[in-house]
Amino acid sequence: MILAQRNDSPLETYSRLTNREETSHYIKKSLERCSRHGILYNPKVHTSDEIYRLLEENAHVLSIANTIINEITALLSSREFGAILTDQKGIILKIEGDSLFLDYLYDKYYLATGANISENVYGTNAFGIALIEGVPIEVDGREHYLQIFSDIKSVAAPFFDEQLKTRGSIGFITRNNNPVDNLLALAKMMADFISYHFQKNKEILEVNKNYEILKNAFVKMDMGLLLWNEDGVITYANQYAQKVLGLEEDQINKLFINQLVKVDQSIWDRFLEGEELVNERTILYSGSGKAKFKSNVFLYKIPTYNLYAMQFSNIFQKENEKKSSFLIPQTFHSLAEVVGNSPKIQELRQNIIKAINGRAGVLIYGEEGTEKSLIAKIIHSQGANKNGPFVTFSPNLYPYKTIVSELFGLTDKHKGMFYLADNGTIYFHEAALLPFEAQEILLGYLKTGVVRLSSKAYIPNIKTRIIFGTKYSPEELSSRNLIIPELLSWIKAFTLRVPPLRERKEDIPVLVNKILTYFGHKRGKNFELCNDVLDVLKEYDWPGNDRELFVKLEKMTRHLSLGETKIDRVHLQFMGIMTSSNSIQKNDCKNLYEQTQKTLLLNALKECEGNVSKVARVLGVGRTTVWRWIKRMNISLHDYR
Repeated sequence: MILAQRNDSPLETYSRLTNREETSHYIKKSLERCSRHGILYNPKVHTSDEIYRLLEENAHVLSIANTIINEITALLSSREFGAILTDQKGIILKIEGDSLFLDYLYDKYYLATGANISENVYGTNAFGIALIEGVPIEVDGREHYLQIFSDIKSVAAPFFDEQLKTRGSIGFITRNNNPVDNLLALAKMMADFISYHFQKNKEILEVNKNYEILKNAFVKMDMGLLLWNEDGVITYANQYAQKVLGLEEDQINKLFINQLVKVDQSIWDRFLEGEELVNERTILYSGSGKAKFKSNVFLYKIPTYNLYAMQFSNIFQKENEKKSSFLIPQTFHSLAEVVGNSPKIQELRQNIIKAINGRAGVLIYGEEGTEKSLIAKIIHSQGANKNGPFVTFSPNLYPYKTIVSELFGLTDKHKGMFYLADNGTIYFHEAALLPFEAQEILLGYLKTGVVRLSSKAYIPNIKTRIIFGTKYSPEELSSRNLIIPELLSWIKAFTLRVPPLRERKEDIPVLVNKILTYFGHKRGKNFELCNDVLDVLKEYDWPGNDRELFVKLEKMTRHLSLGETKIDRVHLQFMGIMTSSNSIQKNDCKNLYEQTQKTLLLNALKECEGNVSKVARVLGVGRTTVWRWIKRMNISLHDYR
């Protein structure tokens, strides 16, 4: 007989369960508290104004938890369960899950956003115990102090803020006879995820504090200092740098590093690969872009702040000529860098070869992150202009009104970036952003071989191959009137479409192997994927394409613990690659649960040095359960003692 059919009074429930050997220590303590305080069922739901204020106060918690709750509920949406997030007082901040089951919870128990599910209101339940005792726990329907809840079971784990104080709880509520296993392990994993982000937030605050100290230390130093972030935006310039480069305070956080610094492309490549560079000759530009200086610089990265830095001194004479060899790349690119064996990649290779053997304009189009610039570099490196410079021009890096002058110069004496590409190649990153005035000049050059700036100003005898890169197809460029039709007809002599990653998922294993090999060589490790992870990668749509795959894998390799080299599903989900595909639903989340359970168990065994009793306390389960897991997973305790 299930106890849902019993109509025990709270005192009868307390007497029966506290004398039962199977009842856990924490549940017994909760039952004692409920009995002592005479808890009666008295649901409390906040008003809409109170709920709004509550959600505002907990916006940070919600921003962290929303992602993982949405991912998990997408996997278990048809399972009659609800995922619940509470604050430290037990008030529900978010409840998601099967809509019919959520309606049932509200109609019968008033469980909804704003309801108080603490022990003082709902009696013995997992969320209340987790908040009071600070442990993950599962409470079966027959263990509730108030037997009105005997048809549901609850599972919850507490999460902690940067001060290691209990900030709230997260877990699940489902029907008592629902056969979904391992919810406790999943709840603990979700709680650990939120706690981890609180700790990271503490580190960020500490870093910001130290960053201010660092900047203050550099304020009056007798050399220039520029700091910029991963997006290339200048975040700091000390007094020396501001004076020499003529920078105004309001220009910082607006200018890009490549607007102030011109360095040989091979030097940038070495620097971005992690090499510190000392005494490198470069050219610096003033904030207005009019004055130029030569200087030796020191380039390095500050990993703690995720920033790049450049120190400079010994300013030499101002530059009078803009033409220089500093933009000539030394890096050689080959067709082998176009990785994959899919039919679409093979077709792309054939089109690249045709473009290499020609001299006319090239149009490369594809979504963001499809490595269009790499293809442009391959065409240049293998083509007739390979001994000349390769110049990249990105219109989005310049104010719209200055694009023409930056590209072509103001007069025949003050020449622009196009002049630097003489006898080489100029690649326009997102050419659709070029003003029509610049397009007219390019069209004139393609027709006559002369760059004509005005009736009196022109640059003759320039031999430059033009490559356009864009996310728009030729049809879209034409229909949206983004490129002058006649210019488009000149440029698209060779048209290359770079297929998005979702259209060539059979290439993902080869790409992953290449990327992991790259990071393995860089960090002295042999990274590998667990057997089922590639399936998840193939199911993901990769809206950011090849670049997103590269960035995600880099983050995952950094997320691995010291000495760890295997990437499993837990790491994928922390990096935001959880999927809700049919193949995962067909497995009934079994793989996810088992992997999460095993990861948590192995970490606990390591932490507790193989002591099963301690492991049981850490995981909030019984010793028998731990022994059963150890046997099923074929784990040897001798490896941890």
